[in-house]
Amino acid sequence: MSQSRTPLGRVAAPPEHESTSGTFYFWVDKTCGVERTQIVTTASTVGTRAVKFVGIVQEVYRRSRPCSGKHAPQGLTRRLNREILISLFHRFGSPPMLPFLKWPGGKRWFVTRHAALVPTTFGRYIEPFLGSGAVYFHLNPKRALLGDTNRELIDTYKVVKRDPDGVLYHLRRHQRDHCRDHYYHIRGAVMRTAATRAARFIYLIRTCFNGIYRVNLDGVFNVPIGTKTAVLLETDDFPKVARRLKGAILRGWDFERLIDKATRGDLVFADPPYTVRHNNNGFVKYNEKLFTWDDQIRLATALTRAAERGAHVVATNADHRDVQNLYPETTFTHDSLKRYSAISSGLTLLA
Repeated sequence: MSQSRTPLGRVAAPPEHESTSGTFYFWVDKTCGVERTQIVTTASTVGTRAVKFVGIVQEVYRRSRPCSGKHAPQGLTRRLNREILISLFHRFGSPPMLPFLKWPGGKRWFVTRHAALVPTTFGRYIEPFLGSGAVYFHLNPKRALLGDTNRELIDTYKVVKRDPDGVLYHLRRHQRDHCRDHYYHIRGAVMRTAATRAARFIYLIRTCFNGIYRVNLDGVFNVPIGTKTAVLLETDDFPKVARRLKGAILRGWDFERLIDKATRGDLVFADPPYTVRHNNNGFVKYNEKLFTWDDQIRLATALTRAAERGAHVVATNADHRDVQNLYPETTFTHDSLKRYSAISSGLTLLA
Protein backbone atom coordinates (compact mmCIF):
# COMPACT_ATOMS: atom_id res chain seq x y z
CA MET A 1 0.00 0.00 0.00
CA SER A 2 1.31 3.42 -0.88
CA GLN A 3 -0.13 6.71 0.31
CA SER A 4 1.09 10.18 -0.57
CA ARG A 5 1.58 12.76 2.14
CA THR A 6 -0.89 15.55 2.70
CA PRO A 7 -0.09 18.77 4.56
CA LEU A 8 0.93 18.32 8.18
CA GLY A 9 -2.05 18.06 10.47
CA ARG A 10 -4.35 15.70 8.54
CA VAL A 11 -3.94 12.72 6.29
CA ALA A 12 -6.46 10.84 4.23
CA ALA A 13 -5.83 7.42 5.71
CA PRO A 14 -7.66 4.29 4.53
CA PRO A 15 -10.79 3.63 6.64
CA GLU A 16 -9.40 0.49 8.24
CA HIS A 17 -6.49 2.49 9.65
CA GLU A 18 -8.41 5.45 10.99
CA SER A 19 -8.39 6.28 14.67
CA THR A 20 -11.79 6.08 16.33
CA SER A 21 -10.88 9.18 18.33
CA GLY A 22 -9.89 11.18 15.27
CA THR A 23 -6.60 12.26 16.85
CA PHE A 24 -4.20 10.36 14.61
CA TYR A 25 -3.78 8.33 11.45
CA PHE A 26 -1.00 6.18 10.13
CA TRP A 27 -0.02 4.56 6.86
CA VAL A 28 2.82 2.60 5.32
CA ASP A 29 4.77 4.46 2.69
CA LYS A 30 7.03 2.54 0.29
CA THR A 31 8.37 5.59 -1.49
CA CYS A 32 11.79 4.90 -3.02
CA GLY A 33 11.42 1.27 -1.96
CA VAL A 34 11.78 2.10 1.72
CA GLU A 35 8.98 0.82 3.93
CA ARG A 36 8.27 3.07 6.86
CA THR A 37 5.32 3.78 9.07
CA GLN A 38 4.26 7.31 9.87
CA ILE A 39 2.00 8.65 12.56
CA VAL A 40 0.24 11.95 11.93
CA THR A 41 -1.54 13.96 14.62
CA THR A 42 -2.94 17.47 14.60
CA ALA A 43 0.27 18.64 16.22
CA SER A 44 3.17 16.68 14.82
CA THR A 45 4.51 13.90 12.64
CA VAL A 46 6.53 10.97 13.92
CA GLY A 47 8.29 8.62 11.54
CA THR A 48 10.74 5.78 11.69
CA ARG A 49 11.77 2.69 9.75
CA ALA A 50 10.07 -0.47 10.92
CA VAL A 51 7.96 -3.44 10.04
CA LYS A 52 5.47 -3.55 12.87
CA PHE A 53 3.57 -0.42 13.71
CA VAL A 54 3.42 -1.02 17.46
CA GLY A 55 7.15 -1.67 17.45
CA ILE A 56 7.73 1.78 16.05
CA VAL A 57 5.58 3.48 18.64
CA GLN A 58 7.38 1.65 21.42
CA GLU A 59 10.73 2.60 19.89
CA VAL A 60 9.84 6.29 19.54
CA TYR A 61 8.43 6.49 23.03
CA ARG A 62 11.31 4.58 24.66
CA ARG A 63 14.21 6.27 22.92
CA SER A 64 12.56 9.71 22.61
CA ARG A 65 14.50 10.52 19.51
CA PRO A 66 13.62 10.65 15.82
CA CYS A 67 14.86 8.41 13.07
CA SER A 68 17.56 9.56 10.69
CA GLY A 69 18.66 9.06 7.11
CA LYS A 70 17.81 10.56 3.77
CA HIS A 71 14.38 8.89 3.67
CA ALA A 72 13.29 10.14 7.09
CA PRO A 73 10.21 12.39 6.92
CA GLN A 74 10.61 16.03 7.82
CA GLY A 75 9.38 17.74 10.97
CA LEU A 76 10.03 14.85 13.33
CA THR A 77 9.09 15.29 16.93
CA ARG A 78 11.10 13.99 19.89
CA ARG A 79 8.10 13.27 22.05
CA LEU A 80 4.83 11.41 21.64
CA ASN A 81 1.79 12.28 23.70
CA ARG A 82 1.11 9.52 26.24
CA GLU A 83 -2.65 9.52 25.59
CA ILE A 84 -2.02 9.01 21.90
CA LEU A 85 0.38 6.19 22.69
CA ILE A 86 -2.23 4.43 24.81
CA SER A 87 -4.79 4.86 22.04
CA LEU A 88 -2.38 3.38 19.53
CA PHE A 89 -1.74 0.32 21.68
CA HIS A 90 -5.47 -0.10 22.27
CA ARG A 91 -6.18 0.16 18.56
CA PHE A 92 -3.37 -1.96 17.16
CA GLY A 93 -2.44 -4.30 20.00
CA SER A 94 0.17 -4.38 22.72
CA PRO A 95 3.83 -3.58 21.97
CA PRO A 96 6.35 -6.34 21.29
CA MET A 97 7.19 -8.17 24.50
CA LEU A 98 10.66 -7.90 25.95
CA PRO A 99 12.37 -11.19 26.82
CA PHE A 100 12.33 -12.10 30.51
CA LEU A 101 16.02 -13.09 30.23
CA LYS A 102 19.08 -11.21 29.10
CA TRP A 103 21.46 -13.58 27.41
CA PRO A 104 25.01 -13.25 26.08
CA GLY A 105 24.72 -12.46 22.38
CA GLY A 106 21.02 -11.61 22.73
CA LYS A 107 19.29 -9.95 19.78
CA ARG A 108 17.38 -7.06 21.33
CA TRP A 109 19.63 -4.73 19.33
CA PHE A 110 18.76 -6.63 16.15
CA VAL A 111 14.98 -6.34 16.48
CA THR A 112 15.31 -2.70 17.55
CA ARG A 113 17.39 -1.62 14.56
CA HIS A 114 16.95 -4.24 11.84
CA ALA A 115 13.49 -5.78 12.23
CA ALA A 116 12.77 -4.95 8.58
CA LEU A 117 15.12 -7.77 7.56
CA VAL A 118 12.83 -10.39 9.09
CA PRO A 119 9.76 -11.61 7.14
CA THR A 120 6.41 -10.97 8.79
CA THR A 121 4.47 -13.59 6.84
CA PHE A 122 5.53 -17.19 7.25
CA GLY A 123 4.35 -20.61 8.40
CA ARG A 124 6.06 -21.94 11.49
CA TYR A 125 8.86 -20.03 13.23
CA ILE A 126 11.97 -22.09 14.04
CA GLU A 127 14.82 -20.87 16.24
CA PRO A 128 17.60 -23.38 17.04
CA PHE A 129 19.73 -21.08 19.28
CA LEU A 130 16.97 -19.67 21.49
CA GLY A 131 18.84 -17.79 24.23
CA SER A 132 16.63 -14.91 25.38
CA GLY A 133 14.26 -15.34 22.43
CA ALA A 134 14.27 -11.63 21.52
CA VAL A 135 13.29 -12.24 17.89
CA TYR A 136 10.63 -14.78 18.86
CA PHE A 137 8.97 -12.42 21.35
CA HIS A 138 9.19 -9.57 18.85
CA LEU A 139 7.46 -11.52 16.08
CA ASN A 140 4.98 -13.32 18.37
CA PRO A 141 4.30 -16.14 15.90
CA LYS A 142 1.28 -18.39 16.33
CA ARG A 143 3.35 -21.55 15.85
CA ALA A 144 6.99 -22.04 16.76
CA LEU A 145 9.66 -24.68 17.28
CA LEU A 146 12.21 -23.31 19.76
CA GLY A 147 15.37 -25.08 20.82
CA ASP A 148 18.73 -24.81 22.48
CA THR A 149 21.32 -27.32 23.66
CA ASN A 150 21.19 -25.67 27.10
CA ARG A 151 18.69 -27.97 28.77
CA GLU A 152 18.40 -25.79 31.88
CA LEU A 153 17.38 -22.86 29.69
CA ILE A 154 14.80 -24.89 27.80
CA ASP A 155 13.44 -26.40 31.02
CA THR A 156 13.02 -22.87 32.39
CA TYR A 157 10.94 -21.86 29.36
CA LYS A 158 8.81 -24.99 29.77
CA VAL A 159 8.10 -24.23 33.43
CA VAL A 160 7.28 -20.57 32.76
CA LYS A 161 4.90 -21.79 30.05
CA ARG A 162 2.95 -24.14 32.34
CA ASP A 163 3.41 -22.57 35.81
CA PRO A 164 4.13 -18.82 35.56
CA ASP A 165 2.61 -18.06 38.94
CA GLY A 166 4.78 -20.64 40.67
CA VAL A 167 7.94 -19.17 39.13
CA LEU A 168 6.87 -15.66 40.15
CA TYR A 169 6.18 -16.80 43.72
CA HIS A 170 9.71 -18.12 44.16
CA LEU A 171 11.28 -15.09 42.44
CA ARG A 172 9.54 -12.87 44.98
CA ARG A 173 11.17 -14.90 47.76
CA HIS A 174 14.56 -14.47 46.09
CA GLN A 175 13.96 -10.72 45.85
CA ARG A 176 13.13 -10.60 49.55
CA ASP A 177 16.20 -12.60 50.58
CA HIS A 178 18.75 -11.41 48.02
CA CYS A 179 22.20 -10.74 49.40
CA ARG A 180 25.67 -12.16 48.89
CA ASP A 181 25.13 -15.12 51.20
CA HIS A 182 21.76 -15.95 49.65
CA TYR A 183 23.19 -15.79 46.12
CA TYR A 184 25.96 -18.28 46.84
CA HIS A 185 23.61 -20.50 48.82
CA ILE A 186 21.19 -20.69 45.86
CA ARG A 187 24.04 -21.09 43.37
CA GLY A 188 25.20 -24.22 45.20
CA ALA A 189 21.76 -25.59 45.95
CA VAL A 190 19.93 -28.40 44.16
CA MET A 191 16.24 -27.54 43.84
CA ARG A 192 13.60 -30.24 44.15
CA THR A 193 10.73 -28.87 42.07
CA ALA A 194 10.46 -27.59 38.52
CA ALA A 195 9.25 -24.14 39.65
CA THR A 196 12.11 -23.67 42.14
CA ARG A 197 14.65 -24.78 39.52
CA ALA A 198 13.28 -22.29 36.97
CA ALA A 199 13.20 -19.47 39.53
CA ARG A 200 16.77 -20.31 40.56
CA PHE A 201 17.92 -20.11 36.94
CA ILE A 202 16.27 -16.72 36.37
CA TYR A 203 17.49 -15.41 39.74
CA LEU A 204 21.11 -16.35 39.06
CA ILE A 205 21.11 -14.93 35.52
CA ARG A 206 19.63 -11.63 36.73
CA THR A 207 22.02 -11.14 39.64
CA CYS A 208 25.26 -12.78 38.50
CA PHE A 209 28.27 -10.94 37.07
CA ASN A 210 27.33 -9.39 33.71
CA GLY A 211 24.44 -11.83 33.26
CA ILE A 212 26.85 -14.48 32.00
CA TYR A 213 25.86 -18.11 31.74
CA ARG A 214 28.92 -20.24 32.48
CA VAL A 215 29.37 -23.71 33.92
CA ASN A 216 32.39 -25.71 35.07
CA LEU A 217 33.51 -29.07 33.70
CA ASP A 218 30.87 -30.77 35.82
CA GLY A 219 28.13 -28.63 34.28
CA VAL A 220 27.60 -26.59 37.46
CA PHE A 221 26.89 -22.84 37.20
CA ASN A 222 29.89 -20.98 38.64
CA VAL A 223 29.52 -17.25 37.84
CA PRO A 224 30.15 -14.93 40.83
CA ILE A 225 27.62 -12.47 42.13
CA GLY A 226 27.24 -9.21 40.20
CA THR A 227 26.21 -5.67 41.10
CA LYS A 228 22.56 -5.84 40.05
CA THR A 229 20.10 -6.39 42.86
CA ALA A 230 16.76 -6.37 41.00
CA VAL A 231 15.36 -9.87 40.90
CA LEU A 232 11.93 -8.70 39.79
CA LEU A 233 11.67 -6.24 36.90
CA GLU A 234 8.97 -3.75 35.95
CA THR A 235 8.63 -5.50 32.61
CA ASP A 236 7.96 -8.91 34.17
CA ASP A 237 4.65 -10.46 33.14
CA PHE A 238 5.10 -14.21 33.40
CA PRO A 239 1.43 -15.07 32.76
CA LYS A 240 1.68 -13.12 29.50
CA VAL A 241 4.91 -14.91 28.60
CA ALA A 242 3.10 -18.20 29.25
CA ARG A 243 0.33 -17.18 26.86
CA ARG A 244 2.89 -16.20 24.21
CA LEU A 245 4.56 -19.59 24.56
CA LYS A 246 1.29 -21.47 24.18
CA GLY A 247 1.89 -22.15 20.50
CA ALA A 248 5.58 -22.99 20.92
CA ILE A 249 7.18 -26.43 21.07
CA LEU A 250 10.36 -26.36 23.17
CA ARG A 251 13.15 -28.83 22.58
CA GLY A 252 16.69 -29.30 23.91
CA TRP A 253 17.90 -30.52 20.52
CA ASP A 254 20.97 -29.99 18.38
CA PHE A 255 20.52 -27.14 15.90
CA GLU A 256 20.66 -29.37 12.81
CA ARG A 257 17.77 -31.52 13.99
CA LEU A 258 15.65 -28.40 14.54
CA ILE A 259 16.53 -26.78 11.19
CA ASP A 260 15.76 -30.02 9.35
CA LYS A 261 12.14 -29.64 10.53
CA ALA A 262 11.71 -26.49 8.39
CA THR A 263 9.45 -26.84 5.36
CA ARG A 264 8.31 -24.50 2.59
CA GLY A 265 7.13 -21.17 3.95
CA ASP A 266 8.58 -21.61 7.44
CA LEU A 267 10.97 -19.03 8.91
CA VAL A 268 14.28 -20.13 10.42
CA PHE A 269 16.18 -17.60 12.52
CA ALA A 270 19.65 -18.81 13.48
CA ASP A 271 21.99 -16.87 15.76
CA PRO A 272 24.93 -19.19 16.49
CA PRO A 273 28.10 -18.44 18.46
CA TYR A 274 30.33 -16.24 16.31
CA THR A 275 33.08 -18.75 15.58
CA VAL A 276 35.63 -18.22 12.81
CA ARG A 277 38.21 -20.70 11.60
CA HIS A 278 41.24 -19.04 13.16
CA ASN A 279 39.87 -17.90 16.53
CA ASN A 280 40.49 -19.93 19.69
CA ASN A 281 41.75 -22.81 17.57
CA GLY A 282 38.40 -23.06 15.87
CA PHE A 283 35.95 -23.16 18.77
CA VAL A 284 34.20 -21.10 21.40
CA LYS A 285 32.40 -22.23 24.50
CA TYR A 286 28.67 -22.61 23.90
CA ASN A 287 26.74 -23.76 26.95
CA GLU A 288 28.40 -26.99 28.11
CA LYS A 289 29.46 -28.01 24.62
CA LEU A 290 31.96 -26.75 22.05
CA PHE A 291 30.71 -24.96 18.95
CA THR A 292 33.49 -25.78 16.52
CA TRP A 293 34.34 -24.65 13.02
CA ASP A 294 32.94 -27.98 11.85
CA ASP A 295 29.67 -26.95 13.52
CA GLN A 296 29.75 -23.73 11.51
CA ILE A 297 30.06 -25.78 8.33
CA ARG A 298 27.28 -28.11 9.48
CA LEU A 299 25.06 -25.11 10.28
CA ALA A 300 25.63 -23.50 6.87
CA THR A 301 24.82 -26.80 5.16
CA ALA A 302 21.61 -27.24 7.19
CA LEU A 303 20.47 -23.66 6.48
CA THR A 304 21.21 -24.08 2.77
CA ARG A 305 19.11 -27.25 2.70
CA ALA A 306 16.27 -25.41 4.46
CA ALA A 307 16.42 -22.57 1.93
CA GLU A 308 16.38 -25.05 -0.95
CA ARG A 309 13.22 -26.60 0.55
CA GLY A 310 11.57 -23.19 0.33
CA ALA A 311 11.97 -21.98 3.92
CA HIS A 312 12.80 -18.35 4.72
CA VAL A 313 16.20 -18.17 6.42
CA VAL A 314 17.62 -15.29 8.46
CA ALA A 315 20.95 -15.95 10.16
CA THR A 316 23.39 -13.72 12.02
CA ASN A 317 27.04 -14.61 12.25
CA ALA A 318 30.58 -13.22 12.42
CA ASP A 319 31.30 -10.74 9.64
CA HIS A 320 34.34 -12.61 8.38
CA ARG A 321 35.36 -13.93 4.98
CA ASP A 322 35.59 -17.50 6.28
CA VAL A 323 31.95 -17.38 7.34
CA GLN A 324 30.77 -15.58 4.21
CA ASN A 325 32.32 -18.28 2.05
CA LEU A 326 30.11 -20.90 3.71
CA TYR A 327 26.97 -19.26 2.38
CA PRO A 328 26.75 -19.10 -1.44
CA GLU A 329 25.51 -15.78 -2.79
CA THR A 330 23.38 -17.71 -5.26
CA THR A 331 21.22 -18.67 -2.25
CA PHE A 332 21.94 -16.06 0.43
CA THR A 333 22.10 -12.28 0.53
CA HIS A 334 24.96 -10.99 2.70
CA ASP A 335 24.37 -7.83 4.73
CA SER A 336 26.92 -6.39 7.19
CA LEU A 337 25.31 -4.73 10.19
CA LYS A 338 26.76 -2.59 12.96
CA ARG A 339 25.60 -3.25 16.49
CA TYR A 340 26.53 0.25 17.69
CA SER A 341 28.50 -1.14 20.62
CA ALA A 342 32.03 -2.16 21.46
CA ILE A 343 31.31 -5.75 20.40
CA SER A 344 31.86 -4.98 16.71
CA SER A 345 29.71 -5.82 13.73
CA GLY A 346 27.86 -8.85 12.51
CA LEU A 347 26.88 -10.52 9.27
CA THR A 348 23.23 -11.14 8.45
CA LEU A 349 22.40 -13.80 5.88
CA LEU A 350 19.03 -13.84 4.14
CA ALA A 351 17.54 -16.55 1.93
